[in-house]
Amino acid sequence: QQDLKYIVGYSSVSHMGYVLMGIATLDRIGVGGAVLQMFSHGIMTALMFLLVGAIYDRAHTRDIMVLNGLFKRMGVTSSFFAVAGLTSMGLPGLSGFIAEVMVFIGAFRTYLPLAVLASPRLGCVNVHASLLPRWRGAAPIQRAILAGDERSGVSIMKMSEGLDEGPLYLSRELAIRPDETGASLHRRLAELGATALMAALPSIIDGNTQAQDEAQACYAGKISKSDARLDFSLGAGQLERMVRAFNAWPIAWCRWRRGDTEPEHSLRIWQAKADLPAASGLPPGTVVSASKDGIRIATVAGDLIAERLQLPGRKPQAAADFCNACDLSGLRLY
Repeated sequence: QQDLKYIVGYSSVSHMGYVLMGIATLDRIGVGGAVLQMFSHGIMTALMFLLVGAIYDRAHTRDIMVLNGLFKRMGVTSSFFAVAGLTSMGLPGLSGFIAEVMVFIGAFRTYLPLAVLASPRLGCVNVHASLLPRWRGAAPIQRAILAGDERSGVSIMKMSEGLDEGPLYLSRELAIRPDETGASLHRRLAELGATALMAALPSIIDGNTQAQDEAQACYAGKISKSDARLDFSLGAGQLERMVRAFNAWPIAWCRWRRGDTEPEHSLRIWQAKADLPAASGLPPGTVVSASKDGIRIATVAGDLIAERLQLPGRKPQAAADFCNACDLSGLRLY
């Protein structure tokens, strides 16, 4: 608090909560700062962010800066410089922020140029949602669940020109619960990240870091909707991890039809559990049974019991309600 005079915070995620969190953090530690936000939902969202920034502005927060969605087709980095440089719109350029340190929250799929990394006196800091060097990249939370990791955490890293390759100020870990979803782990890591960042401030100021072990590095590739398609030739345990990892985005899904001449339908599975001792002997993807306790689906190893499902145009439903609306018994999912 005595050594940091001005902080710039930037988030690549389109969520008002990040703006409010940034403002509250600056107010808590009693330093000036700016909260920068990148989003892609157009000018009305920009106006909403500006309004929220005006309402929640604190005495210690000098600027609330919003990057608008007119540049959503550009990369994160180019969008940042394009909008930040539009001084004619009343937005100061990067040089207008006399920052001691810039804090980036979230996973980035792009590289920041050296000019940005070197602009603050203490450099740029990233709050990354994994125990680096494990799961560098864009989707560390989902990849940790998919891999069956027992532990995850956050790493406070000094950003470098490589992708999540910078030295570490501090790491904090937590256990991944057996029923953990991507959404629940995201929430828990967000809370852990806030406390970890506060704890790392002395090391950031003093420059105390530890190099990452490159031999332990692995990459968390970007998640797409196609990654969430369930392949029942996989085992039930792996399919359960997919359902949990892709909740709340992009949601695990599959397809089904009642006959070769009938239209094809999609099915989203929000919640499921693996019954590994089960061995129905039916072809993978076959609906063994459908009851209030769940939709039992044969896999190559064990059964997957879908407990919460969603048809197109409808809300997610518990298995009991779903069975009243749609009977999948005997059908094959694919």
